[in-house]
This record gives sequence, structure tokens and C-alpha cells, in this order.
Amino acid sequence: MEDGAITGECNAESFIRCGKVKLDREDIILTYSDGFTDLLQEEEFISQILHFEKSEFEQFITEISKKDPKKYGREKTLVIMKK
Repeated sequence: MEDGAITGECNAESFIRCGKVKLDREDIILTYSDGFTDLLQEEEFISQILHFEKSEFEQFITEISKKDPKKYGREKTLVIMKK
């Protein structure tokens, strides 16, 4: 493991950070794999998260991945948590 991926190896524990943070009702928590790193810089991606609608979001991800597969076509895992 060289890049901090949490894939089950014992030495992955050194990449885990625990703590507490006060959240407001409007806050959104994202947990994502590195396949989403470049997308986090895209204004439309942020807009899709803020106004989340599953089918629109999936369509956006599919389209942008096809448009630039080298940059956006990698394996992606995303967990969105919001109230």
C-alpha cells in the first residue's frame, strides 16, 4: 500500500484519522475514493451534490466520465451523508 488506500492491510490503520467536528444542519459529509478527486474541482459536480437528485447525478457522472475517460473514468466510490 503506497497511496493510503484503505483496502484491508494492517498498515492502512496509519492513514485513518479520528476526531470530532461540530456539524451544522446544512453540512454535507463526503467520503470518496480517489476516482472522485478531479471531480471535486468541477463546479457542476459540487452543484450536483448540493442539489442531489439520484438520476441526474448518475447521468452527470456517466456523461463526464465518457467525455474525458482518462481524467474522470476511473473507479469511483462516493458516500454522501446529509440531513
